[in-house]
Amino acid sequence: GSSEWLDLRFERVRFIDATKAHKDCVKILKQLNTADVHVLFCKPVNAELLGLADYHEVIERPMDLETVLFKLRTGQYDGTPPPPGEDTTLVDMSTDRVVATNIVAGVRADLDLTYQNAIRYNDDVPERRAVAHEARRMIKLADDLFGRVS
Repeated sequence: GSSEWLDLRFERVRFIDATKAHKDCVKILKQLNTADVHVLFCKPVNAELLGLADYHEVIERPMDLETVLFKLRTGQYDGTPPPPGEDTTLVDMSTDRVVATNIVAGVRADLDLTYQNAIRYNDDVPERRAVAHEARRMIKLADDLFGRVS
């Protein structure tokens, strides 16, 4: 056997890790959307319709599951656009890992924002405290689902 190591750091590959991260995140979002309380978090909050006059004063960055899925499907979590004129199907392995990490981190951050917003807005109001409780439950579910794929 040879004692030389093959250095693949600069080999160009398709987005293998990034594609897996994307598929895992889509799967997690689908599972979160089937949770019994997903309706509380699946669409942007319509503050006017719900009579929540101060919602946009309290919540500076609204987020919801539909928006997270849209951002995922439109590549907004990738974070590393290809150089102009380069083949976008092939990247070096380290870039693939960076993109995969960006995707998972971005989705997790926006999911956390979704649920933290619900906690922040609802926790101090007794008649809305159940929403905050469900948001905490969804955080645990999301953590569990991400733990299974990492």
